[in-house]
Amino acid sequence: MRLIHETQFLAPINVYQLYAQASSVTIEAHETYQKRSLRNKCIIMGVNGPNTLTVPLLKGKHDSKYITEVEISYHDSWVGDMLHALRSAYGAAPYFDFYYPEVEQILKTKHVHLWTLNEAMRNLMLKRCGLTETTFTVTEEYHRSFSEEWLDLRSRKLKDYQPIKSDLEGYAQVFEDRHGFIAGLSILDALFCMGPETSLYLSRGEQ
Repeated sequence: MRLIHETQFLAPINVYQLYAQASSVTIEAHETYQKRSLRNKCIIMGVNGPNTLTVPLLKGKHDSKYITEVEISYHDSWVGDMLHALRSAYGAAPYFDFYYPEVEQILKTKHVHLWTLNEAMRNLMLKRCGLTETTFTVTEEYHRSFSEEWLDLRSRKLKDYQPIKSDLEGYAQVFEDRHGFIAGLSILDALFCMGPETSLYLSRGEQ
């Protein structure tokens, strides 16, 4: 299977499970920005349930720009707010202290473009999840469709990735006693909770 999808900010566990199965992964670099997607959002587990974190973008028209040109807004304190949300959600997770400093460093770098922020986060997650042998490329031009050997996820919206309560065998989550096991959260949830065991979980392909 060959996988193609849009750039995503700290993508869901489900996507990283596909990475573990795919022969290659391609990130779409020649699309324009789409609202209500994972391009600038991720979903974590908070004390009250799933919580969406958003990277704000500079106001203006994004529909005429390639996704690689879309700029991040730093007009407010969203970086500090996001880091606080992560500490509040995962401060008690077994591996939080191991991985949080690297996430914090990337966010505090204040990347100009959403694309470079997402690439930095994905590269870190791949390294920490033991998926360094997965081949990644970016598109050289836009194609509306691909052959059947490809799994094309580019048209999916945020609602398509909404986490759900699951009866499948999962892993110990921070607020599982309150909400049960919630599948489909950001890869950060698995990494903070399982640490090095995340790679084994992803290879099993459990949802």
